[in-house]
Amino acid sequence: MGKPITSIPSANILLSSLRSVGYTPETAIADIVDNSLSANASAITIEFDWQEQVIIISDNGDGMSEQELLKSMNIGSSDPLDSRSIHDLGRFGMGMKTASFSLGKKLTVLAKTGSIINNASWDLDYVRKEDKWQILVEDSSSTFIRQLSDRLSEYDNGTVVCISNIDKIISSDSANEKKKFYKMIENVKNHLSLVFHRFMESGKISIIVNGTPLSPWNPFIPDNNARQELEPEEVNENGHNVVIRPYVLPHKTKFANDDEVKAAGGYKDWLHNQGFYVYRNERLIIYGTWFGLFKKEMSFNLARIQLDIYSDSDFDWQIDIRASLKTPFEKKQLCTTSISSTSLGVRKHAFGRFPCSCHTYLFFL
Repeated sequence: MGKPITSIPSANILLSSLRSVGYTPETAIADIVDNSLSANASAITIEFDWQEQVIIISDNGDGMSEQELLKSMNIGSSDPLDSRSIHDLGRFGMGMKTASFSLGKKLTVLAKTGSIINNASWDLDYVRKEDKWQILVEDSSSTFIRQLSDRLSEYDNGTVVCISNIDKIISSDSANEKKKFYKMIENVKNHLSLVFHRFMESGKISIIVNGTPLSPWNPFIPDNNARQELEPEEVNENGHNVVIRPYVLPHKTKFANDDEVKAAGGYKDWLHNQGFYVYRNERLIIYGTWFGLFKKEMSFNLARIQLDIYSDSDFDWQIDIRASLKTPFEKKQLCTTSISSTSLGVRKHAFGRFPCSCHTYLFFL
């Protein structure tokens, strides 16, 4: 063994680099909501403020002690090799920080347990100036901290995440930039309604964005009686269960009106939303994909396939710090097998029997 030499990376360079790990505003906000769910929150409120240029996410979860809060602010606050509860949506202990940095330069977190509220901040302007791994603790009597604390006044426990100096979202005060800001809010609403639809449908959580309660959007259209649910398939891969549920969505003639057809297509339309919907612990992590097995075509528009994995499969499916995944070749083979094994059933349920040599679903809208 060679002589060990300690190598400490530049705080400024590393934290600046973490601002560009591939988040969109909607995926960043969803990652922060993951923390609320992992903390057993049932009520989550999200505020986007153009005037103050801040984004604030508050919840009624378990909160954190001072020690727990400071640990959670570490870059990589948990060991990805540790076993996780099936209800835990995290893995690397980086999501809240990297997601926040992708939006703005300052992350402030308040955590309440009982009557005690602690706070801690990462300020990238301060880090750039000092180039030190230093978390800041604000004066609890400051106007800024008191205003954030007010959001926890109705809760015995809870957390507030405030992202300020949101330079990645607002680059000027122009009318066009303001229009883009409010369009981004609508994208976030639509994304959260889809990604967390199973939690909202079960009554586990409510999410309010700028005063508007979100309604879940279920991509499998369960309220339409013409939808076909095919026989589910449960596969054990390396000791981990994968559950696959194929659906044939109703033809457009089975909806009451054009508005229902459009709503069923989703905010990104029918073509974009066909394919697999992969859920990790009931949280949607990727959707509208055929994993490169074949190209999206209108003839597949009615095909949506629910695929459930759990946190014990993270390394099999290569889950990354953005709660996204890279699909290994053998997992694509698993998906191909599922498509092939149910293709005859789909054709029979949707359109009656007809000749087809292709081992894929065939759907027509």
